[in-house]
Amino acid sequence: MTDTGLDAVVLKIQRDSLRDALVKVLNTHELEARTCMSYENAWENYINSDPERKAYELAMLAASDAEREARVLLLTMKEKPSRIDLVNVIDKVLMESTTLGGATITCLSEKLADAITSKM
Repeated sequence: MTDTGLDAVVLKIQRDSLRDALVKVLNTHELEARTCMSYENAWENYINSDPERKAYELAMLAASDAEREARVLLLTMKEKPSRIDLVNVIDKVLMESTTLGGATITCLSEKLADAITSKM
């Protein structure tokens, strides 16, 4: 598999992981909001609110854990490729798929990299 193929696989995995993390963050915050309302209702009605308080505490911890996991994923995301990264990838692809000379390939790679980075 070429570098571009591997990059595509990595980006797909990162996208799927971020989607899963976002769903988890949203779900845990929804649970936190519901348990908060339940706890407030129990507390205001002068009943034993310990079970609701404990459920709310667990929901807050779960939401915090989900946010932390999402932040870690964001830190590990592949950043936008630099121009030199694009030139190198394009060079490799062109060299594998054509019989053009090295100087021609480098010129084409630089023009393509410029065009791509100007669109980012």
